[in-house]
Amino acid sequence: MNKFYISYILLALSFALVTTSNDMLIFNDLDAVDNKNNNNNISLFAPFNRVAIKFFVADDDNNLIFSDNLKGRIVLVYLWSTWCMDCIKGLQTLNKLTPYLKETSLQNVDILPIAIGSTVQQAKEFYMQNNIKNLRLFFDVEHNVIKTFSRLNIETIPSLILIDTNSLVAAVHIGILQSSVNYLYNFIGELSEQD
Repeated sequence: MNKFYISYILLALSFALVTTSNDMLIFNDLDAVDNKNNNNNISLFAPFNRVAIKFFVADDDNNLIFSDNLKGRIVLVYLWSTWCMDCIKGLQTLNKLTPYLKETSLQNVDILPIAIGSTVQQAKEFYMQNNIKNLRLFFDVEHNVIKTFSRLNIETIPSLILIDTNSLVAAVHIGILQSSVNYLYNFIGELSEQD
């Protein structure tokens, strides 16, 4: 076998197994269990060495939102694109979570679904086609979101990044978001209690 083929196999296996590094834990979604009663539960979110980040986005009216203005709030950043069919499940889950958060004590949470490489019109059509009604639209301005998260080795769409009230990355989920609204709500609640 040539070295390229062996490297490819090793890379593929690394995504199928639990792997740890100083910066983050990467795991296979298929191994994740969304069951609070299971003591062997593998979290759908990878713990992250809390790193401060700064970025800004634009909404669909071209208003700029700076991460500094969100300090004191829990922020869920969801990186997605209109060409990404794997992003639909995550957007639908976050769409269901949004009104649920407003009705509970966890009202200090902002969800920022950031469309990467999509126009406002494409993103609006994508939302309409997939019945996404509760989420606002945000866009990467001057590629600063991509640059910011790339420095943290978060370079995959879809990705969900949880930022705590101190503007520190607390957890990351890379790939298809298959967790339930209850799981996300409980995870956010635990993060809120830690801050």
